[in-house]
Amino acid sequence: SKVSNVGMTSGLRLRRIPRAAARRTMTSSSLRARAWSTGTALGPSKTITIKGTCQIHESREVKEWFYPEFAGALRSDDAAEAKGFEEFLDSPLRVVLEVTPEKWITYDGVKMRAHGQGELDPSELAQPLESDTVRLAAELKRRGLD
Repeated sequence: SKVSNVGMTSGLRLRRIPRAAARRTMTSSSLRARAWSTGTALGPSKTITIKGTCQIHESREVKEWFYPEFAGALRSDDAAEAKGFEEFLDSPLRVVLEVTPEKWITYDGVKMRAHGQGELDPSELAQPLESDTVRLAAELKRRGLD
């Protein structure tokens, strides 16, 4: 298995996040070039971007563990449909991508709209990230916009 840095969008909230994908050339740049999303249970206009290190699994052992878990999570209301999806996933060239998160970036469009209209309680705002303070200030200065 190979390890690369990767950024992806996902609704899964696990410490280590495995992800199934059809086999492609697995380089750091090819992984960075795509973002996958399973959707979230967070509601509309909300996303989580996860940046981290990706390990590529090709072993039968990982596939036999992952496919039923993944299919069951996406088709939990119908066991027969989950089993069918599990069988669909089990193709010869498929691999499992396991992302170990290093950074979480969240987006809440509902909160952003309320904040833009002056309707959001300031206690609901998150602390600014380094990218919002240090890096933004440096970029504004570099462009002569400070």
